[in-house]
Amino acid sequence: MSETDRECVRSRSKVKARNREQVRQRERVCVWESVKAAEAEEEEQVQEQEQEEQEQEQEQEEQEQEQEEEQEEQEQEQEEQEEQEQEQEQEQEQEQEQEQEQEQEEQEEQEEQEEEQEEQKQEQEQEQEEEEN
Repeated sequence: MSETDRECVRSRSKVKARNREQVRQRERVCVWESVKAAEAEEEEQVQEQEQEEQEQEQEQEEQEQEQEEEQEEQEQEQEEQEEQEQEQEQEQEQEQEQEQEQEQEEQEEQEEQEEEQEEQKQEQEQEQEEEEN
């Protein structure tokens, strides 16, 4: 084998070795890229899940707040209704008291009138008696 042949063989060996190294390098890059892609996808999924959870949490908080507001509104309405009922009761009681007072006054007036009439009658009878005597 001549020197030239040997050099050719060495050169081809170097080229093959370089090619193998390039192939290995490309494989490493591919693996690295697929790992990075998988990590990125996983990160994206994690972020999506976190966002979903935040949205659900926010929705739940809004619902709870709405419920609280509704409950407060109902309680306020109930209080107002109770106050109105109390006011009505008080008004009715006052009306009844006034009616009773009026009845009592009327009764007292009537009694006074009857007494006066009785007195007048007695006076008249007494006058008559005196006249007759």
